Amino acid sequence: MNGLDRNEAIRAATDELEVDRQYAATLVDLAIDKIAVAADYERRTEIGQSYHRLNHLYTVSLRQDDPRAALAAQKELNRLLDLYPNDSEPDSNLASEAVDNAKTLDVIREHLLPLNLAPDDYPIEEHARIAAERLHANTRRRS
Repeated sequence: MNGLDRNEAIRAATDELEVDRQYAATLVDLAIDKIAVAADYERRTEIGQSYHRLNHLYTVSLRQDDPRAALAAQKELNRLLDLYPNDSEPDSNLASEAVDNAKTLDVIREHLLPLNLAPDDYPIEEHARIAAERLHANTRRRS
């Protein structure tokens, strides 16, 4: 428990408890077994408690309209349940790619909206479709 290895624990038992080495070894081995059983039991218990707590945090976060806290709870739950491959977190490149895509979409929006091809509240995809349609029509007229 205090970080002593088996031999150090036996030595401490013989010195402090003044018992013979064989009896000290038996006591230390019994203690190691009990600690291992307790640690194994406690691990299962702790995982179960963590599972329920994280699910509760997720639910409360959603009720309080706090998606960041809900996402953090879900990520921690996924890590607890070992849902990520190779003990890694979700690929941070995906988040970076999403930011890059959003920036690209903003640039496209800046170019297309001033053309007034469709109402501003239409999806940017519709603006792009109309622009492409007009380009194709102009190209056909020229040929």
